[in-house]
Order: sequence, then structure tokens, then C-alpha cells
Amino acid sequence: MALKYIFTVFFLFFALLNPVAPRAEQIFFSALQDVPIMSGLEELIDQTISFDKPEGRIIESLAVMHDITQRQLLDFYELTLPQFGWGMVDSNLFFRKNEFLEINFEENNNNHLVRIMIKPTL
Repeated sequence: MALKYIFTVFFLFFALLNPVAPRAEQIFFSALQDVPIMSGLEELIDQTISFDKPEGRIIESLAVMHDITQRQLLDFYELTLPQFGWGMVDSNLFFRKNEFLEINFEENNNNHLVRIMIKPTL
């Protein structure tokens, strides 16, 4: 009985020190701390625009899309953004308090880009 107890304690101790699967950390846009970056996006941090106005903040973040479609991206944000308090107006437009979050797609030098913009609701 004591050997079984020692084995159980040893196993639990070892499992806590060496977890089988590491916990995945959610990665967010640098200027949008509550908007996660979908897997397959590469943020272009040097393209971020951010400033505050008396009416509210304006933030634009740009990312390159790698091996994902526009539909997959919109599906991801339709499921994810409500968890951060964003309500959906349309498939690419969300709202929260006094702000809109808009998702737009662009193409530049054969790169598929997504632009996520937060702006006041005025």
C-alpha cells in the first residue's frame, strides 16, 4: 500500500514538472491587446498606426495572411471577438462600447493582407 502511495506521489510530481503538452499562449496584436492574432497571420508591427482623439482611439494593425483564406479568418474572428466583448454587426464589422472594429482585406506585392481597425462609433 505504501509503495502504491509513493508511486502515485512520484508520478504526480513528475507530471507537474514535465507536462506532456505545453499550454498554448494566446498571442495578441501589439497595439490591440484584446484582439488575438489568428494562427497563419504575421503582424507587420512597423505598419501599425495608433493615436488617441477626444472622440476615442484609432488603431490600425496590418498582418500578412499565410495559408488561410478570408473566410477562415472571418470565421475565426466571428467566434473569438465576442469572447472579448465585441458584438457582431456584419461579418467584418464589430462593436463594443463606443468603438467599431473593422476587418478589411488588401493585396500588395502578391501578399494577402488583413487590416484590423478600431475607431470611435461617432
